[in-house]
Amino acid sequence: MANIKQLSESQEDYLEAIFTIASKKGAARVKDVADSMKVASASVNRAVSSLTEHGYINHERYDLISLTDKGREKASQVIDKHTALTQFFREVLCIDEPEASDAACRMEHAISDTTMDRISFLSRFLLDSTKCGHNWTSAFKAFCIDTQDLQGEDACRCTKA
Repeated sequence: MANIKQLSESQEDYLEAIFTIASKKGAARVKDVADSMKVASASVNRAVSSLTEHGYINHERYDLISLTDKGREKASQVIDKHTALTQFFREVLCIDEPEASDAACRMEHAISDTTMDRISFLSRFLLDSTKCGHNWTSAFKAFCIDTQDLQGEDACRCTKA
């Protein structure tokens, strides 16, 4: 089996952006990606060149960008990790949406598939805990609300118990 080059965090972010744009518009343009990621078109062109070279996207100069099957699969994996981590941070750890999404974006690139699977299993277990007579997430949220950190602020910003 051929040695597959690992994508950088930045390349994964570009794939994620292209996937999201293409899902809405059918394909993406360099300007769409630049606007979405708040970067210069030259940065997008460098990333697009690299991703094309590695077989993740199709792109001809001044043309639309589309994902290959390999690119769609990788982008889906990154988005799935982002979604699962965001849900875990928001629903289980009671972290506000912007912070949860930001942390998920940073972690989605570094976390192994095994660790991600375990986090997903734990999240599902905790969120479904009422089925077996426990409500771990509500208990944790109440604990956070009742617990004061060293500065006297709530340890958890969640107001729902």
